[in-house]
Amino acid sequence: MQATKARQQRYGIRDLGLWTLLATLLIPGLAAAQEQRIDQSIEVSIVNVDVQVTDKQGNRVKGLRAEDFEVREDGKLQPITNFSEFSPASTTASVAVDGTPAAVAPGAAPAEVAAPRARRTVVLFMEPVTLAGFRSKTLFDSIRSLMHQVVGKGDQVSIVTFVRRTRVRQEFTDDLPTIDRALDQLEKETTGVEGNPIDDNRRIVEEEVEQDEEFEKLAADAGFALRSGPSFSAVVAARRQLFLIRQKVAAMETLMQTISGVEGKKILIMATRRLGLYAGAEFFGGTIPGEYRQELDTRVYRESLMRSANAQGITIYAVHPEGLQWTAPDPSVSGNSRMESSLEDDLGRSGIDNLVLQNESAALKEVAESTGGVTAWGSENVAKLLPRLSDDLETYYSLGYRKPLTGRDSTRSIVVKTKNPAYVVRSRRQVVEKSDATQMKDRVMANLFQRVSNSSMGLPFDVVLGEVKKTGRNRWSVPLKIKVPIGKLTTLPKGRVEQGEFSVFVGTGGGLGVMSEVDRHAQPFELATDELQRAKASHFTYEITLTVDQLVDRLSIGVLDEVGKEYGLKRFTLPKR
Repeated sequence: MQATKARQQRYGIRDLGLWTLLATLLIPGLAAAQEQRIDQSIEVSIVNVDVQVTDKQGNRVKGLRAEDFEVREDGKLQPITNFSEFSPASTTASVAVDGTPAAVAPGAAPAEVAAPRARRTVVLFMEPVTLAGFRSKTLFDSIRSLMHQVVGKGDQVSIVTFVRRTRVRQEFTDDLPTIDRALDQLEKETTGVEGNPIDDNRRIVEEEVEQDEEFEKLAADAGFALRSGPSFSAVVAARRQLFLIRQKVAAMETLMQTISGVEGKKILIMATRRLGLYAGAEFFGGTIPGEYRQELDTRVYRESLMRSANAQGITIYAVHPEGLQWTAPDPSVSGNSRMESSLEDDLGRSGIDNLVLQNESAALKEVAESTGGVTAWGSENVAKLLPRLSDDLETYYSLGYRKPLTGRDSTRSIVVKTKNPAYVVRSRRQVVEKSDATQMKDRVMANLFQRVSNSSMGLPFDVVLGEVKKTGRNRWSVPLKIKVPIGKLTTLPKGRVEQGEFSVFVGTGGGLGVMSEVDRHAQPFELATDELQRAKASHFTYEITLTVDQLVDRLSIGVLDEVGKEYGLKRFTLPKR
């Protein structure tokens, strides 16, 4: 028996616990194998890429064939081995956003295929904003309309807001009335009918900026010269903005992990106030001073977000609901003085806000296009964008090419083009190969919050949950026995023995987005050939003791046959403590 402390988990659960790893060999003839991997033949997988094609006017192009496309991975041309064109079964011609008929490739006969109804998982991640009533109505009416168009039975939608921390407004559901109620509440907050959580965040920041400005004034009155250049308060506020962007990206990556192992189409609608190329541009009049550009550059966070989305097969539709919002006039100026300076002030504010918008929109465009999505700013433009999202889910080409598996986690660039330069192609720009262990961790993580498809699960196992006991302040022990049937494990002959290996994966979680790291423990084994048939009637038992705190309310457990690649998943709800 060996006890090892698990890695420190993230986002609220302070301690995943102590693993007590006990492989109980229940029958004669079983012995632990030496630490070695069984050689396997090279496997080849199909890399699938979904592609949107339009003409220069934005009309969908139909009727293309595999030979009309070029796919390059890391610059190398890849032969297309699998090809499909999908569109709604009920239509004979695709329709663009503005209602005009789609373009058809010259000389190509339409090759319409009724798309199979893939499961859809949608996460709406929204930073609350304050909008005029009519703009808020435009925005939320379009979101409600989108949900009613794309969400069907078995799909999953979650709504999350972010103000310094993640707040789940709606857990995953396919119930449209429930989704509507959550959106109605957000709309009230956005228009100020009910308390807007962003106001609290703004108030805190404003108070901190006021304190910084007061410090500058006191320092000046005392004869202390502060460094020249931007005001101290602007620099501090921009640094806080960078910190919030880091938190925001971490929150989105955590949410993406919760749907990482889910099959089907996965969408993140990212409605954000601030995720620009540089943090805090608004505090410097729209332009970051040269000496602070490197410090306030958000590239590392944007690249992390794009890698995470592409690794999980998630398409990001990045929107900036505020759009172009002029800075409020100085309330201390009134009457004729305000009228006399209004034009000059308006021109100044317009220029600053345009610079801020450019900073934001450029970053959102980069993130969206890297994952195969699109972007929009302003409530009206966002409302026009969302029908394109619905169309993307229904009308697309699927290209596939063969690639030898390396068995390692790796990221490769991908570029898809049509041979006709008049067409515009949109697809993700990275493909990610995942090792078996990473794929299994993704499944276990996703299983914490929603049921993962059973279509590929062929390894049944049993779990016995023992008595949960308090072991200290805010600590409980959770004993588990995991029984893996030997008859369901694949073995390979080597001399007079059969060799195999399986791994146990465990993750813990609380509310959506609150979860531990997934720990993996591999167990190689050998079976004497003359004992094989008798062994198959029995099982291995793993005994595990977790230590959890009060935030943990669920467990996800997976078992992977490392040779046969079959796996199983189970989820448990812990008793209230």
